[in-house]
Amino acid sequence: MTMIYRIRTIKPKAHRVFVAERLRALKASIAAQITDFGASTCMRLATWNLKHFGKGGRDSGHFRDVEPLLYIAEIISAFDLVAIQEVNENLDQLDELVSDYLGPEWDYVVTDTTEGTAGNHERLAFVYRMPKVRFEKVAGEIVLPRGQKIVGPEEENPDAEGDLQFARTPFVVAFQSGWLRFKICTGIFITAEPRRSTWSSAGGKLTGWPRPCRTARRRSRRATRRIDLAAGAMPTTS
Repeated sequence: MTMIYRIRTIKPKAHRVFVAERLRALKASIAAQITDFGASTCMRLATWNLKHFGKGGRDSGHFRDVEPLLYIAEIISAFDLVAIQEVNENLDQLDELVSDYLGPEWDYVVTDTTEGTAGNHERLAFVYRMPKVRFEKVAGEIVLPRGQKIVGPEEENPDAEGDLQFARTPFVVAFQSGWLRFKICTGIFITAEPRRSTWSSAGGKLTGWPRPCRTARRRSRRATRRIDLAAGAMPTTS
């Protein structure tokens, strides 16, 4: 159950009533779609791209006020472990979400931001319910070893090619739930159109850089906007 005392700060009263009704409808929708809620033998996993969550990154991020944070917390609280993508450099909003909306049973672990602007100063995060999931004090970011980096246009000089790492390094964390110990990985990648590429066995490099797929990006932006506006859409579950 989420902490909803912040709803009292929503004004005017008519809109506060509207938000309360939306929260009740969201609770009912979640209950209809997610079974075995609270079962001791069940652990619920989800992944959610919250799109520039918090301050920082491109366009200074998308700061959420009380209403969307209530919806976001309600959805996350239906799960035990949630991977969140596009958490911005400033962690104040994530701290607020966990401490003031999810409550004391919840905690999180995040990556650092990567160098340069390609990763948009964004982080990856896992948010987890501590009574059900325990952080096993093992976390790491995946980087490509020497000889297996991608050859592509350099960030500062697009006309020159260089060895590239992941713009946002995938995040691997060890958890335990009951008797099950496991490692889980989350990542975010740009959808691209395939282009002819070749593998050099001598140099150990993949040459040929994919072009960003503009259509896929537009669809992604539209879908994310719909999620932000509805604030009640379910994240992908597994």
